[in-house]
Amino acid sequence: MTVQKTTPRNVTVPIVAQDVRRLPGCYLVGGSAHEVTADAERLITVSMADDHTVVEAAGDEGNWVALYTGGTAHDLDTPGMTVSLIAPLSAAGIPVFVASTASADLVLVPLRALPAARSSLIAAGHTFHDLTDNGSLDEDR
Repeated sequence: MTVQKTTPRNVTVPIVAQDVRRLPGCYLVGGSAHEVTADAERLITVSMADDHTVVEAAGDEGNWVALYTGGTAHDLDTPGMTVSLIAPLSAAGIPVFVASTASADLVLVPLRALPAARSSLIAAGHTFHDLTDNGSLDEDR
């Protein structure tokens, strides 16, 4: 795969404040070469003509965390929802893997970057919750 270098350009993006929830646990993100565990709990599978990616629960072995915007559901005609999440993360230098449904976004960030991700999302105006294993919310603003 060839990666093309581009010159960064500054773009001003209005932020749509959202309710972001960190799902419990950690995950592995793997592409076509990733060996999928048959009994693993899959969070998502994305398939394209030339590649596929699987995100699966991995407990303490995982190195990604999942941030979900289901608390701020929207329809397909609502502009700016996904970019409102990834713009502050990108500005903070945080890599992301994004999957979307018709009404919400799932943004995975590296576990090591979680504190910076939380800070950058809150600074951008989002509400951040940790969804604990028992289903309760711990809220940060």
